[in-house]
Amino acid sequence: MPGVIENTQSLIESLELFGDRRVLLVGRGATALCVLYRTLAPLGGRVILPSIGCPSLLATAFISGLKPVIVDVDRNLNIDPGKVDKVVREGDLVLGIHIFGIPCDVEKLEEICNRNGAIFIEDVAQSIGGYIADRQVGTFGKASILSFAGGKILPTKGGGAVLIDDPELYKLVSGEISKLSERPNDLALTASVLRDKLTNAFNMARMDDPGKASEWYGEFKSAGDIYNYSISDEEALKISDEIKKLGNIRDTRTDGVGIYREQLDIDRVECLEYPAECCPYRFSFILPELSGTEVQEVTNEIRAEGMHASNLYLPLHWLAPGHVTVGECPRAEHAGIRIINLWLTDGIPERDASRVRDIVVKWVNR
Repeated sequence: MPGVIENTQSLIESLELFGDRRVLLVGRGATALCVLYRTLAPLGGRVILPSIGCPSLLATAFISGLKPVIVDVDRNLNIDPGKVDKVVREGDLVLGIHIFGIPCDVEKLEEICNRNGAIFIEDVAQSIGGYIADRQVGTFGKASILSFAGGKILPTKGGGAVLIDDPELYKLVSGEISKLSERPNDLALTASVLRDKLTNAFNMARMDDPGKASEWYGEFKSAGDIYNYSISDEEALKISDEIKKLGNIRDTRTDGVGIYREQLDIDRVECLEYPAECCPYRFSFILPELSGTEVQEVTNEIRAEGMHASNLYLPLHWLAPGHVTVGECPRAEHAGIRIINLWLTDGIPERDASRVRDIVVKWVNR
């Protein structure tokens, strides 16, 4: 009889959320990237990453023995296809992330990869449930990856997945996953300590000391490999429970974006553009005239009002100088210290959005 993990994989496939792609569950989204990297690229190969994104993007590349190449982002902070086209080589991996749930230009990225003999991977960690035109995210590229957890679109206990429609690649990735160990017993403590250290370093970097961000590399190296492990039955069961609710979750998040967008449609605030068919992860906006220190103070004021807000996505090339290849990234360096992300988990009351607006207006009009 199939186990819980196999049953959950079959459930996701039967819902046809990701076309004909088969599903392989793993411990986390970063694990999904690791197994794909090890399967698709040789040691010492290159992976092209956007300059704005989760630090796990760098961590998984380093763990897998790849050389990160960082390129700038577009207006919506997604990887810029034009920048990719200038640096891509045959055999490279190119990772396209739908940042904050906003779809990247997958068609252009796939065309560039096909023309240059590179491989496109779609990262759906922040966009589960969204569409690009009439096609679900998670169905593009050679393969795609998902990430589940309490802070992601699906509020599960954890886990990630690899989505594949190529039978040979599916077999190879399955073999790689079979080698994964169980979740480390001390993972929660290790991750918590690491997160606290890095949050402090990132806040210092944002507050006009970019060099502090480089502390990430040493802390990451000393933490050991906390990115490669298998999913548990408990986590798989929670995914089964939550994924059936995805339609309602998407509607709630889309409504929240509409409320925030209306309140923050003001001068000197740059809101990111969310297409109607996407599934938003955060509502994100940029305060282009404020310093990093001031943006941190705005974020703290929003939190003091009881609302969840963050601004921890620094330019990735600040995190490991000397260990990554990077071109000019003016958009990332300007926006990275000026982004504010607002949670979209439980529905957004108008009064909360109005309070955010009052705080933002006060600061931009100083």
